[in-house]
Amino acid sequence: MTLKTNKPGTANHSTIACSTAWNKIFSIALRFPRGYMLVLIPLALMGYAYLLLFPVLFLFGVGKIIHFLGFIPMSELSQHLVSLAFWSGVTLFAGLTTRQMLYIQFPTPEGININPETASRLHKLLKQIKHQVNIPVIDRIIITEQLSLDIVKTPKYPLPVWSSNTLVVGLPLMQCLSPEYFKCALARKLIQHSKHQHVLPKLLSQFRSIWTLYSYHLGNQKNKNNIVLYQFFKFYAPIYKFISIPVANYVELLADQDTLRVINDEDLLQTIEKVIVTKIYLEKQYWPKIRKMIDHNRYKLLYPYSKLEQVLQKGLTPQLSKRWLDTLYNLPSLEMKPVPDLRSRMNNIGRSSVRIPEKTKVTAAHYFLDNAYRDIITEVNQLWLSRSNHLYDKPIIQKLQTTQQTSLQNQTSRMNTELFN
Repeated sequence: MTLKTNKPGTANHSTIACSTAWNKIFSIALRFPRGYMLVLIPLALMGYAYLLLFPVLFLFGVGKIIHFLGFIPMSELSQHLVSLAFWSGVTLFAGLTTRQMLYIQFPTPEGININPETASRLHKLLKQIKHQVNIPVIDRIIITEQLSLDIVKTPKYPLPVWSSNTLVVGLPLMQCLSPEYFKCALARKLIQHSKHQHVLPKLLSQFRSIWTLYSYHLGNQKNKNNIVLYQFFKFYAPIYKFISIPVANYVELLADQDTLRVINDEDLLQTIEKVIVTKIYLEKQYWPKIRKMIDHNRYKLLYPYSKLEQVLQKGLTPQLSKRWLDTLYNLPSLEMKPVPDLRSRMNNIGRSSVRIPEKTKVTAAHYFLDNAYRDIITEVNQLWLSRSNHLYDKPIIQKLQTTQQTSLQNQTSRMNTELFN
């Protein structure tokens, strides 16, 4: 079998040229962010316009039909039969599409719900930050298995004019940060979503996730009957998400700057760096090792979050962190991404040298989850298993989930030995 290769100067050349052109456009967008945002507004509102098109067409069509039947004499109606049939068809089509829109219900993010009784310290931290800065209303808090911290907006109605806010906290983030640095990360995220400053860029950035949610939700099998809506958002959402990269990048830099009003630059830099090196460690070393262990023994379920703190403490050494951070700082990304590169973020907050993240003695997970910590780890492990079925043979995982009697403590102890050796 022979591999097909592109001829020199054809596809690869055009792809590179296209990428270079967009990078130039994006660099101009960062130099003139307000001008770029003004150009982006019509594209951002196109989603609203499309959603409103069908109820407006329905009402206009009903008005046309009433006009034909109520104000045109019967003797002249035959002359307007083509127009009447046209508007009847438009009204029926728009009415059916509008009816489908009314049944759209967006699911809230999946995760482990955290109420005040489960993690009182985490809820107290939210109240404490609220006294310092203006933050959005948080309707629920969930813990998930990703290294993430975000506020996810879920539209309550088919038209995204009112949303519920879910604070999504990744357990690995809490397992790698100290309580002080987790507070810094949380304050930064809440400030980023506050609407008391930089309203326009924040809205334009939030539309990236909102229109993507429409595309994803309408693409589900049970919503395939919304073909008219799905086909539009299938193409519109990724286009807007790509075009709005400079705005997302700009909003991240604004969030870093605004956070300096309540957090000093040293703590902010330490938080940024700690999250970066943890992400690299998990992607390059931890998760590949987990997948390798599964490939070697598909008959044993793994619980990767039970000993993650100890793995990070031992595996993520200062020398490794320094090497990765120096590489990122000296070789900034040539391609613009929604999250700025390390050098851009450091220059933005007035820092010019890398600071090696300090060792975490007490993690935010232990401190803020308190007595519920072990139970939450067990639930997150199960959440990870439910989303990782594709890594196992289906009959095997079903059998293991129903018949396995080995204790979680023994399982994680064996896994810990394998990870450290």
